Amino acid sequence: MKALSDAKLNAYALDPRTVCVGIPPVSGEQRAELARHVKKLGEEAKVAIRAVRQDARKEIAARGRGSERAVQEATDAAVSEVERLVKAKLTEIGA
Repeated sequence: MKALSDAKLNAYALDPRTVCVGIPPVSGEQRAELARHVKKLGEEAKVAIRAVRQDARKEIAARGRGSERAVQEATDAAVSEVERLVKAKLTEIGA
């Protein structure tokens, strides 16, 4: 506890296991940067999902069995889930 007060980080201990730290609010520029990062991660996730779809299609073609329709449905479901999560995060950020 003495180390917290000596560090002058605007932090204090409620009890030996809990520490409270003050965090300043996020600025508009930081919100925009976070929004860009979230969108970039969402696009990277969609690219990865589509790469898995391509691998599955190649596997189906090589083996001659399987359902490309099921693969496409799973891909569509995964992409829509990523889009939902990105939209929810952008709403949370307030961008």
